[in-house]
Amino acid sequence: MSDKKRNLLFAGISLLAAAGAGTLIYFQHEGIEQRRAEVATLKKTIDEDRALLQETPELVKKVIIQRETDGVIKGILADDQDINNLVRTLTKFCEESGIAFSSIKKQKDTKRSKEEFGRVGYALTFDADAFQLLDFMHKVESHTRFMCVTQLKLTAANRSDYTEEELPRHKVNLDLETYVYAPTSKDEKEVKIDHYDKKKDLLVSEINKRAAELRVPSYDYRGQRGRRDPWIDPRVPVDGGPQLPIEEQIALVDGLAEKAD
Repeated sequence: MSDKKRNLLFAGISLLAAAGAGTLIYFQHEGIEQRRAEVATLKKTIDEDRALLQETPELVKKVIIQRETDGVIKGILADDQDINNLVRTLTKFCEESGIAFSSIKKQKDTKRSKEEFGRVGYALTFDADAFQLLDFMHKVESHTRFMCVTQLKLTAANRSDYTEEELPRHKVNLDLETYVYAPTSKDEKEVKIDHYDKKKDLLVSEINKRAAELRVPSYDYRGQRGRRDPWIDPRVPVDGGPQLPIEEQIALVDGLAEKAD
């Protein structure tokens, strides 16, 4: 073989070797980039798992407290079936308070959308003296089911109707509302928590505190107890000193009410 052919052959082999080396380097570079991407993904996953591990104890704590107070919430908030009995309950409160019940109308329900709670309101009309009204409101606002008075309009009776035997009745328009609880996720399975009872025992004080915050506080209303109806018999100075006529007192109160508004 001549030197020329030998040189050409050597040059060809060198080119092939260089091309092979270049291809190998290229694939090695691609492999390195791929490994770097895998490392970055793995690092991100590790960071997310580490964050989840740090958050899990607090999340477990919240879940246990929530589960243990669900019974209290169900006792406070009505469901759709309890709402059907609410009118009977309000009628019973009227009878027990001695007020002259006129009407009760259910207001338009608030749309729940995605929320699990809906508002249900009622408009009541009745005649009652001041202490019958207080007794009725006490029964409503201390009921085990959560109810609240949202609006109260009172038209005072005429003072000439006042007698020692019976207090005159005022005309009352009262709006109240309660909340309906209807879970949207009824079919979801409860997640199992390892050593649940042990963890619950460690949280018993926080569970009791949360339950106490949720319950409607009780109050013992003790009736008239010798007090006078402020809309009929306004109080006067004990010493019998000089006082403004009732008409002027009313004008002053009305003026203060306008300023307050």
